[in-house]
Amino acid sequence: MSDVQRIALSVLACVNIISMFLAQSLADNGYITIDVAAAIVIFSLCVNIFIVMGEVEKTIGSAFSEFSSTKIFWTIVIAVGGYFARKGGLEDVNAVFHIDPSALPMTLIAASAMYFISSLNPVFIVILIVSSIRTIICFKNEQTASMAIAITSVFASGVSLVASNAHLSDSMRREKVYKIAHSTDFNGTFNCEGIDDSIYSVLFIGPEQRKILIAPKLIPQNPFERPQAEIFRRVEVPHRFSIKECHSS
Repeated sequence: MSDVQRIALSVLACVNIISMFLAQSLADNGYITIDVAAAIVIFSLCVNIFIVMGEVEKTIGSAFSEFSSTKIFWTIVIAVGGYFARKGGLEDVNAVFHIDPSALPMTLIAASAMYFISSLNPVFIVILIVSSIRTIICFKNEQTASMAIAITSVFASGVSLVASNAHLSDSMRREKVYKIAHSTDFNGTFNCEGIDDSIYSVLFIGPEQRKILIAPKLIPQNPFERPQAEIFRRVEVPHRFSIKECHSS
């Protein structure tokens, strides 16, 4: 890795770490909403992971890039990872709604992505250990730019590991699946006799889209409680859902 690339990654790493803490501070003081702060933190974390992967690519990956078998290996890894992520996403959607997951295409994509991230815990642990060792080495050798990237790797992998365990456990993933379905695949307004669209949302299912799966609308946050980002808010997932024919009123 050239000095320019190393400095660029170091500066980007520092800016991202600062922006994560700054976003939380602005939200606490009411300058931005908690949802905007959460979006900034998540984006910054993704950029930090990109920095880590860029460092790995330029240091370790460059040594193997000339081997054609390396491309084949990564193709197989991505294919296998995609298969298990899709399988896990199908299981999560089915566990919540007990219907064919293909009826909720957008939710299925999000569920697969969350399952994939939750399965990366061993990778985060390895990066955390290696980055911690590298930080110590860079500190002893006074390699400032490399140390900044190494610290970012420690921070990004550590936060990713904590966030994955805290927010992407089986129960938490399924709560998020339920919330995402309400915002992407369910209909909030509809014209079905005997069903109040101010209380319920529905999902049209079946080949003719005449049947509906009925779910209560999500309860908004209590204004008297401490505000929480919508993506992290806990919700109660119903154990069963009614399925009826939709007759226009």
